[in-house]
Amino acid sequence: MFYKDRPRIKIPYSKKHKIIDMFSLIGIVLLGVSGYIASLYMPETVPVHFNIVGNPDGYGSPDYFFFWTCILAGILLFICVLLSLLRLFPNYFNYPVEITTENAVTQYQIGVDLIYVMKIGIVLTFLFIQIMIIYSSFNGKIGYTFLLVFLPIILMFYYIGSFTRKSLKNK
Repeated sequence: MFYKDRPRIKIPYSKKHKIIDMFSLIGIVLLGVSGYIASLYMPETVPVHFNIVGNPDGYGSPDYFFFWTCILAGILLFICVLLSLLRLFPNYFNYPVEITTENAVTQYQIGVDLIYVMKIGIVLTFLFIQIMIIYSSFNGKIGYTFLLVFLPIILMFYYIGSFTRKSLKNK
């Protein structure tokens, strides 16, 4: 069935979605506020890029850091708004099963829930990156603690697999 032939069903904005939206917004605000406060107390030279082992290999000023914090918060807000708008059109998502009038509501709900998991995962990933940069600016390097940045990414892939299995189960 082509996208235009799929049923157009509105998936309700649930309490779960409101909570995720609230935590996403809190994460974006936390990213901006922590970046501002940290930039006030940072040394003159701040690590802004890291090699594969977690050692800094690019440096900038606290103002440079805060500038990119503002840019990042704006990008995250834009992504969250786009994902919130995307939830209104679940008939255009890609699904691992054929969408019919019988399974559309269930499949669309699974798709919208996945969008919300991705939203909070993206915010957490960027927030962890911010925390690692702040930590390294005061301690010199982060070592292997930078691997914590991959935790939300790994969880997102887990949820993609989980939602795919759920979708296949509910043909």
